[in-house]
Amino acid sequence: MIRVGPAGWSYPDWDGKVWPRSKPKDFHGLAFLARYVTCMEVNSSFYALPQAKHCGRWASLLEPFPGFALIMKLHQSFTHGAWDETAAKDSARKFLDALVPLERAKLLHAVLVQFPITFLHGRDEVLRLGRIRRLFENQTLVLEMRHRSWFDPPALHEI
Repeated sequence: MIRVGPAGWSYPDWDGKVWPRSKPKDFHGLAFLARYVTCMEVNSSFYALPQAKHCGRWASLLEPFPGFALIMKLHQSFTHGAWDETAAKDSARKFLDALVPLERAKLLHAVLVQFPITFLHGRDEVLRLGRIRRLFENQTLVLEMRHRSWFDPPALHEI
């Protein structure tokens, strides 16, 4: 199966282009787009840890769309900057707790782990991948590597 969908649904420049010019009072971009696409990346979780109340709302909005897939982007604290094991464990617990409504609704299909272009292949970086895998051992992880060093041996044999 090939799924098609955008990275998020909350973009002001979509008004009148993607969104209707006149939106009903109860308009929600996620529910609107779910009529046309089969998946969606939740981009906001990169900037702030998700909250269960928002995930529950999204689950209810997507109830009429069986088989829809959400891909949650992992918070930037896991992929950018220095690693702090204690903070990472705490953030992972909060992140996973928030996703429960999406998992119950069978909407969560993967967690996108997006690294910056400055994340070059190396021993410490491979160890970081292992730490993230252990924190999210029950999730399907999708890695987005941007630096070319990840696409050549030996990196291709280590991941």
